Amino acid sequence: MKADNIRYGLSFKAHNYPATERTSLSLDDGRAFSVQNVLTLSFQMQVREGESIFGSILHLITDDGQSIHLANVIDEGKCMPAFVFNDGMQTSPAKIILEKWQAITLKIDAKKNHITLNYGGSESSYTIPLNGTKGLKLLFGKGDAKYVSDVAPILVKDIKVYEGNQLVRYWKLARHNAETCLDEVHNKPATAAHPLWILDNHVEWRTIFHQKLKGILGVTYNPNAMQFYLCNNANILTLNKQGRIIKQQKVLSGYKANTKSNGFLAYDCRDNQLMSFSLQSGAVSYFSFEQSRWSRSQKDNSLALYYNHSGAYNATDSSYYFFGGYGYYRYHNKLFRIRVGSSQVESIPYSGSIPPRFGAAMGVANGKLYLFGGRGNKQGKQAVESYYYYELWSIDLKTHKAKLEWKRNSMPKGVIMATTMFYQPEKKAFYALNMVDQGGTMYQVNIGDTIITPVAKPIANNTQYQEFEYNMFNSPKDGHMYLVVDKILVDKTHDLSIYQLCTPLLSEAETSQTSSFDKYSKIIYIAGGILALIAVVASTLVLMRKKRKVKSVNYQKEDEATITPAIQTSTNNTSLNVETGNDLDEEEKQEQAQHELIKYFDRAKAAVSLLGQFSVFDKDGNNITEQFTPRLKELLLLLILYSDKKKHGVSVEKITEIIWFDKKEASARNNRNVTLRKLRILLESVGDIEIISSNGYLSIKWGKNVFCDYHTMMDYLKAYNEGEPLESDEELDRILEILLYGPLLQGYETDWLDDFKDNYSSFSLDLLNKLLRQKVAEGNDCMVLCIADIMFLHDPLNEEALEIKCQILARQGKMGLAKRSYERFCKVYQESMAEEYDKSFPSIVK
Repeated sequence: MKADNIRYGLSFKAHNYPATERTSLSLDDGRAFSVQNVLTLSFQMQVREGESIFGSILHLITDDGQSIHLANVIDEGKCMPAFVFNDGMQTSPAKIILEKWQAITLKIDAKKNHITLNYGGSESSYTIPLNGTKGLKLLFGKGDAKYVSDVAPILVKDIKVYEGNQLVRYWKLARHNAETCLDEVHNKPATAAHPLWILDNHVEWRTIFHQKLKGILGVTYNPNAMQFYLCNNANILTLNKQGRIIKQQKVLSGYKANTKSNGFLAYDCRDNQLMSFSLQSGAVSYFSFEQSRWSRSQKDNSLALYYNHSGAYNATDSSYYFFGGYGYYRYHNKLFRIRVGSSQVESIPYSGSIPPRFGAAMGVANGKLYLFGGRGNKQGKQAVESYYYYELWSIDLKTHKAKLEWKRNSMPKGVIMATTMFYQPEKKAFYALNMVDQGGTMYQVNIGDTIITPVAKPIANNTQYQEFEYNMFNSPKDGHMYLVVDKILVDKTHDLSIYQLCTPLLSEAETSQTSSFDKYSKIIYIAGGILALIAVVASTLVLMRKKRKVKSVNYQKEDEATITPAIQTSTNNTSLNVETGNDLDEEEKQEQAQHELIKYFDRAKAAVSLLGQFSVFDKDGNNITEQFTPRLKELLLLLILYSDKKKHGVSVEKITEIIWFDKKEASARNNRNVTLRKLRILLESVGDIEIISSNGYLSIKWGKNVFCDYHTMMDYLKAYNEGEPLESDEELDRILEILLYGPLLQGYETDWLDDFKDNYSSFSLDLLNKLLRQKVAEGNDCMVLCIADIMFLHDPLNEEALEIKCQILARQGKMGLAKRSYERFCKVYQESMAEEYDKSFPSIVK
C-alpha cells in the first residue's frame, strides 16, 4: 500500500449520533501507563467542520478512578481547549482550527502535579493534582458515565506514548481489524467503540447526501469548486463536497435546453458555467451564475430520445462526447459532441457498427473513446429481445473508426453502468461502476484483456425504480470519486443519493492489519497460525430549510416542478418546527405540556387548510387532497388568497395569465371553464363553499359549516390590526392554535405566491410580537413560552423570542433546558447565515 494520498486515522462519532453510539478509543486495552517518569502523549488531531466543536477529546484516568478531561469547551461565547477536573477548569489560549491536522502533545509530570499542553504550536502549563498516582489510563472520545457524553467532532491519528525518552507505543490508526488497531512497537491494542476508520473510505462508499425530491431534475459536479448542482426548471441548489446545501439560486430568465427531461446536464470547467443540452434538438443552453439566467430563450418541452446515454469529457479538444441512449421505445447508437462554449450539439459519424444500447459507460484514454457494457439489441427496438453487452469498444477520435477491443460471453451480473468511467494509466484500465451488481459495484475494466475485477465494497442501493440516472465524477482536487444515483420512482419523485469514495482505491486486504510478530512466528514456531483479517465498518442532509421558488407547473404530467425535499426523517435533517415531539427529553416534554392549547378547530372535516401543508377534507371526514391536481389546486389557491385580499377577488385575466399562459384565448377559456366546473364539484363535497363570478372577477364565499384556517386567521389579523381588543382568553387561544399550524403553504412555491407568503408571515409576526410583549408585561410566563415557540415556527431566527424564552427558563431554574434552546438556535443560525451567532448564552440569560 503506497503511503501517498492515503487518508487514515479514526473519526469520532459525535453530536450527530445518539449518545450510546458515540466513539471512544481505549489505549493499551485499558491498562495504565506508568508515570514514574515523565509520560508524554502526542497525536495528530483534526476538528471537523459543520458540527458543534464542544466535547471531550481525551480522558486521563488515575489509580483511584479520578478523571482529568481534555475537552473543547465554550466559555463566555468562545470555544477553546481546556482541562476539566473535579469542579475546576483551566483553559488554553490555543486556537482551534477546523479541517486541519494539528499536532497535540501532553507532557505529564505526576511528581510535580504538572501538565504541559502543546496544542498546534501553542504551549501552556497547568498545575493539576496528580501526586500519588502511579499510572494513568488513556481514553479518547466518549468518557465514563460520570462525565458528559458529548464528544468533540474530531479525527485522530499517529498516537505516540513515551515513558521518559523511550517510545513505548505508536498507534498509526491506519490498518485495523474490526474495532482494534495494533501499535507498531509492541503490537498492543487500541480498542474503539463505534469506530469510523478513515482508511475504510478508500474501500467503502460513504453516503454524503440523500433526499427525496420532486420535479424535473438534473445533477452535475464542478471539480474546480468541488460543488454539486441540483437543477430544476426554476431553481439551482448548490451542495458542497460534504453534501450540505450552501446556496439556492432562482432562475430569473431563459430555459434549459429541454425543460421536460431529467438529466442532460454538465459543467463547463473552462468558462465556469452549467451546460444543459438536448441530443434530440441539438440545442445547448448555458447558465450564468452572475446573471441567474439560461442563455436559451425558447422553451422545449419535448420528451428526450437519448435517456441513459454514456458520456465523457475529453480535455484534449475541450469537448463532451455522448453515445447511445434510449427513447420512444428505441435504443440508439449515435455519437455526439459538444465543444465547450458551442451552442450546438454535433452528430459525429463513425465507421464500424456498435450495436444500439443504453446504460453503457464511456471513458477517454490515449486519443480514443472507450465504451463498456450497456443493454440493447442490433435492431435498436424495445419490442425485440434485448441483451447485456459484456464488451469493450473503442472509437479513434482522429479517424472516427470503431473497434471491438474484446468481448466476453457472459458475466455473473448484468451491466447497467454509470455514465462515465475513468482511466487509470498505471493499471491500463478504467474504473467503471455497475449499478446492477449488488446495488452498485466498482469494476476495474482492463483494456488489453477481458479481466474485470471488482474494487471497493458494493454500495447496496437496491431501491426499486421506474427510471434512473447514474453519473460518476472524478475529483482530483480533493482526492475523491463521487457517484450520483437518481432513481425516479413510480410517482415521478426522485430518490437521490450522492456517494463519496477516497482515491486511490484500496482492497479490503490493504486495510486489514496483521501483527508484525506473525512475520517471524513461522520461523520460530512452524505450527504458528496467521491472524484472520476482518474489516467491519460503520457508515452514516440537514434537510436544511431553504426557500425554493418554482416558475411554472407541469400540468401535462400533473406534477409540480419543485425541488422541495420531501419531509422525512434523515441524518441530514435539521428541524425548524416548534420544539415538540420525540426529540424532547422528559424535562422538555413537561415544559411543552404546560402550554399545550385546547383544540377549537377541526381541520379533518369540512375543511380547507393552507397553513402548514395544503389539505382538503370533505364533510364526511375523507381526505380528498389527492383529487386536487396541480391545476385545480392552483386555481383554488388563487380564489382563496385573492378573495381575502380584495372583495372582488381575482380577475379572470389574472387567472389565465398564471395558469393557462401557454394557451390561446379560446383554448384558455375552454380549459378554464372545464377546470372551474371540476372545482365546484369538489368543493360541494366539502360543504357550503360558493365560487362567485362577477364583472370579470372570480371570488370564493365561505359558508358557516366550513373551516378554512387561512381565511379565519386573516379575519383575526384584520380585526386585531384595526385595534379591536381580544374579547377573551379563549379568542387568544384560538389565534395561537391557528398560528401553530405553521407558515402559509409550507413547501409549495410559485412566483405569484411570494407576496402572499411574505405578507402572512409579516402580519403573523407583528401580532405575535404584540402578544408576546403584552404577556411579558402581565407576567404570564407560561403563555410567553408558548408564544415564543410559535414565533420560532414562523421565524426560526427570532432573537427576541430566544432571549425571552431563555431568560424565563433560567429564572425558573431550568438552565439545562434554556441552554439546549440556545444551542438549537445557534445551530439553525449557523446553517442559515453561514456564520456563528454572536451573542453568548450567559449574555442572554443575565
